[in-house]
Amino acid sequence: QGEPSDLGSVHYHGTIAVVIDGQRLDFSQNQYQLQADAFHFEGGRGTRWHVHARGVTLQYALGTLGFDATGSSVTYQGTTYRDGTSNTTVRVTVNGDSVPPREYGLRSGDSVRVVVERS
Repeated sequence: QGEPSDLGSVHYHGTIAVVIDGQRLDFSQNQYQLQADAFHFEGGRGTRWHVHARGVTLQYALGTLGFDATGSSVTYQGTTYRDGTSNTTVRVTVNGDSVPPREYGLRSGDSVRVVVERS
């Protein structure tokens, strides 16, 4: 997938929760605010995202926040978590369904969950 296009052509909102090993990330923190024009959080809030361009994939969106995600792995702060290895479970879902982050284009109202659990 390429970069998002037609900046300003759409304005979608949705929610996101990212939980890494039991810790929910707080996207209201400054380092997560307004990181990209096409996808961002704003106003010091961290649960509702904004999309302002066409072609914003889940992979692109997570990338603006410092993540690399596939359908079976998540990399964050230098650590890659792979589903099914080292007692690790990785789930990347939108509206409750597993999706391929590289291909899935975010839509208005989408509820994104990225969960990494280690037992």
